[in-house]
Amino acid sequence: MQRVDRNLEEMTGELRVVVTGVQVLFAFLLIVPFNAGFVGVGPFERGVYFATLLCSVFAALCTLAPAAYHRLLFRADDKRHVVFLANGLSIAGLAFLALAMCGSLLLVTTKIFGATTGIVTAGLAALPFAGLWFVAPLLRRATRGPEARGREAPPARAPGTPPPVEPAPAEPGQWGKALRYDASVGAQEHLRVDARRTDERVVLHLTGELDLASSPVFERALEDADVASAPLLVLDLDELKFVDSTGLRVILLAHESSRARGQEFAITPGSPQVQRLLSITSVAEHMRVLSTPDEPAA
Repeated sequence: MQRVDRNLEEMTGELRVVVTGVQVLFAFLLIVPFNAGFVGVGPFERGVYFATLLCSVFAALCTLAPAAYHRLLFRADDKRHVVFLANGLSIAGLAFLALAMCGSLLLVTTKIFGATTGIVTAGLAALPFAGLWFVAPLLRRATRGPEARGREAPPARAPGTPPPVEPAPAEPGQWGKALRYDASVGAQEHLRVDARRTDERVVLHLTGELDLASSPVFERALEDADVASAPLLVLDLDELKFVDSTGLRVILLAHESSRARGQEFAITPGSPQVQRLLSITSVAEHMRVLSTPDEPAA
């Protein structure tokens, strides 16, 4: 839910910018027929105007719909649905806005220079709209690997089925295993826990986000018998991008459990966001901090 809240906040900030442009364009198109010069436009210009006006109306409809949808579902505990629907409506609104802007350019250019020049100008202007707003981000999304996109989801599993255990590369004389939690949670960035053990320690390398949704996977990794039996448990937090209060609680519980069974416990400094959280909560002051997961504990 914290991730959904962040998604909603980001989308709201973006829509504030887009809606302003849509409103200005729509207001401009509304006053055009009332100008004296509009009487002299031909059928082609009138058709372009009508199509452009409709595109601006649909652009306003799509960009304003998330607010209305959110209000009517107030306290319905359906925020995730609202966010994903609003994302699709925002993309549709951008498409209609691009068409409306190109149509406005076609209308004005045709009135000044003629239909041929207007069509060529509008067509050339449509290219950067399509390239920068749609083609470039979609190509970027397609060319990035699953690891860079936050790890795509594995196939759906039956409810209640534990997440699969995947083998991880291990050095000679070591074992390793990796856990990845179920994508039915709908997370954009999955938590991955890689375990690596030597004779003196076991290192749990956390990648992604540790929050309310992903903390059960981390807890499951901590319950592994091989993890609990090692003399030293090290949490490698360097690639952990986000930790919420639930994730922090699990780290504290792991520390307490290790001390209760006589196991040494240590963490790495982590990313700047993790370092800031540990500093604010003074958690790092009560734990051994290693600069690297393989640093000697003594």
